[in-house]
Amino acid sequence: MSEMRSIALLAPVLFLACSSSESTPAAAGGAGGGAGSGGVGGAGGGVATQCAYPTDLTADRATGRVDSTQTFGAAPTPRRVRVGVGGAVGSSDAAYADPAHTAAVVWDTDVDTQATDLRIGTSEAALDATVSGFSYLLAGSVPTRVHQVHLCGLTASTTYYYQVGGGTAWSDVRALTTLPAAGAADSVTIGVSGDARDSLDVVWPAVQGRLRAATPSFQVFTGDVSPIALANSEDDYGKWLDGLWAAGTASGVQSSQPLFAIGGNHEHLQAQWLANFAFPGTGAYQGYFYSFDAGPAHVVVLDDFAVSASVPDTGAQPAILEFLDKDLAAADARRATVPFVVVFHHKGELSTSNHASDSDVARMRPLLMPVWDAHHVDLVLNGHDHNYERSTPATWSGSAPAVAGAGQGTTYIVCAGAGASAYAPGDGSEAYSAKRARFGASTSYVGLYGLLTVGKTTMSWKAYGLKSGGTRPEDDDVIDTQDWTR
Repeated sequence: MSEMRSIALLAPVLFLACSSSESTPAAAGGAGGGAGSGGVGGAGGGVATQCAYPTDLTADRATGRVDSTQTFGAAPTPRRVRVGVGGAVGSSDAAYADPAHTAAVVWDTDVDTQATDLRIGTSEAALDATVSGFSYLLAGSVPTRVHQVHLCGLTASTTYYYQVGGGTAWSDVRALTTLPAAGAADSVTIGVSGDARDSLDVVWPAVQGRLRAATPSFQVFTGDVSPIALANSEDDYGKWLDGLWAAGTASGVQSSQPLFAIGGNHEHLQAQWLANFAFPGTGAYQGYFYSFDAGPAHVVVLDDFAVSASVPDTGAQPAILEFLDKDLAAADARRATVPFVVVFHHKGELSTSNHASDSDVARMRPLLMPVWDAHHVDLVLNGHDHNYERSTPATWSGSAPAVAGAGQGTTYIVCAGAGASAYAPGDGSEAYSAKRARFGASTSYVGLYGLLTVGKTTMSWKAYGLKSGGTRPEDDDVIDTQDWTR
């Protein structure tokens, strides 16, 4: 029997919210795609079928798209297998992204291999259905074919077993566990890291090893993969994916936990970055913004480049702000069932370190902070400044950030040290800067990461200073904690 790897659900992979039903999501495409795509059920698991939502990719991100065929090149064995979600970005859409009931699996091969099949079942020994997908040539400098298979009809908080490939070239057997349904009582834990760019071979895999050991429900990476700003190649992104792949075991963290990867200013919204993943939505702004529910948490994922650029993007910026306003208004109205709202993006509104006075951050603050205020966002998590900082609850005063009154405001946290060189923290002169810490220099830490646990009545944060030589969070120091209650 092939080796089984444990995995939950990974993010930048297209994916759809099928319906509130735990077993037969309405948007699942039972007739779509490939031999055996009628799906598999089994004790405790919903029927897996090919999703019916659109999976269109823009021409700058993908060429040579083909549905699965039994065509094989020189290196057909799947590598960098990753699992995530897709679907629609609108929370009122029947196909709204829903990692409790759908999943999308992505992997890489040589450019000539077109077999894009997934065998799935509720037992490792009985992968009794096949769902087929599509593949395309990746934009960028390294010849790669990316494969995607989209699964609908899954049951929340349930483990499935699968392998990908085709013919005689299959991955090992892996297990994916869907997330809790929106409003479920189950808590979720989110692994948080950012800014890997300067140590893709040492610190970045070490952070991922810790997050594998911590077994969060999913991860969010807050941007800046490559050390070469604005000139990234697929080779850079491949090294980052390989750092994930190398962590813990040969199957890699990315195929073991969901990972929602956000582009930073070093990714610059490049097509070759975006093409590595499948995101909710379609069209030119796919991957710029989306959201989903995971048990008691509403999670918003934002690439903030278009709202901080020196020349405003007259298409993307209003689209982002409209999405945020509608999405967060809907989330605020559902607090009785999904009580906590958390936003992730790259540049920190309230960092007091190196980038605090940058013009792009200054442009971003008055655009985003009033949105967070209006919809009572609990927490915003960022990268960009390579250190640790937590604010007091804060608001936008109309002209500048201000400490919020009791029971009001949003907390802002920068936790960026997954391989990038360290910055000195701010001097604490801003009243809203509550906690600052660094790594490198005279400290015993080589990096930073965090774990956020969200329950029905309490949300708890722990930030860690990464030490050399350890393998688990218990080997590192907790450098900050914060709790929120409902």
